[in-house]
Amino acid sequence: HQHIYVTNQENALVGHINLEDLVLKNPKTRLSEILRKNDLVANVNDDREKIAHQMVHYKLMTVPVVGEQDVFLG
Repeated sequence: HQHIYVTNQENALVGHINLEDLVLKNPKTRLSEILRKNDLVANVNDDREKIAHQMVHYKLMTVPVVGEQDVFLG
């Protein structure tokens, strides 16, 4: 996996960090400085084929899945 998804205290998805950034950046670098917006977020109720087509469009191998109130499910 190239991304590590980041949530807030309420388990709501807020973005992701690249594994490469986590490993290569200065250890004192705050996560907020390397946090990135997700290109695609799937809702648990979304159509799988639609999400699959969007993943191909964005060239993604994984996509975060959220439920109600953007709670990160996996």
